[in-house]
Amino acid sequence: MRAQDQGCVVAGVGALAAAAFALAGGLAPALAAILVAGLGLALARFAALRAPAPLSPTLGWALLLPRGRHGRRAVISFLRPRPGQRVLEIGSGPGAHTLRIARELAPGGSIVAVDLQRAMLRSLARRVRSAGLPNVRPVRADARHIPCADGRFDAVLMIAALGEIPRHRSAVGEAARVLRPGGRLIVGETLLDPDHVPLRRLLDATHGLHLRLEEVRGSRFSYLTAFERTRDVRSR
Repeated sequence: MRAQDQGCVVAGVGALAAAAFALAGGLAPALAAILVAGLGLALARFAALRAPAPLSPTLGWALLLPRGRHGRRAVISFLRPRPGQRVLEIGSGPGAHTLRIARELAPGGSIVAVDLQRAMLRSLARRVRSAGLPNVRPVRADARHIPCADGRFDAVLMIAALGEIPRHRSAVGEAARVLRPGGRLIVGETLLDPDHVPLRRLLDATHGLHLRLEEVRGSRFSYLTAFERTRDVRSR
């Protein structure tokens, strides 16, 4: 388990303890537990900035929990997938969004779900088989070197994934490369994630890649953004 995951576990335990102490009327222990939770979050953020890495598969189940602005319904509404389209999902994990998107793309459309970790892709593959969805293709790959042709996809989706990738601009550049002109890059980040990428850093990463900012939904603390691909970007 990565250090940032350990920090999040400490923060979660601290928050639960603080709530329990507060309900029991123990102000001092509750404050101490809040301090522990804060230290856990600080550790998680420091570790994420120092050594970006994918979420541990041990915690993959957490990605399937309700996620507010980044939940399935909100992401589908923002992505607006249509039958026949081809979508690439970077950092799919166990498929919190993949299966729902695949249903929206049928008939005729498909989704390629990229993740670096075999354990995450095995979990996704089990869920895909159980759901009987033939239009999902799990692919193990580094987001900075996507094994797909230029201009292949109508949309690329990255939800709470960019911060786990070293050298953000390389990953954004690959996303731009595989998008067709007029295609959309959707990126979602939240401050609750220790790996979060602030909106300003995301905008900096898209500079010069022929990605036009189309829409921002939410706030700088939790957002979904859409960029439109404006012209061909060939392999570097």
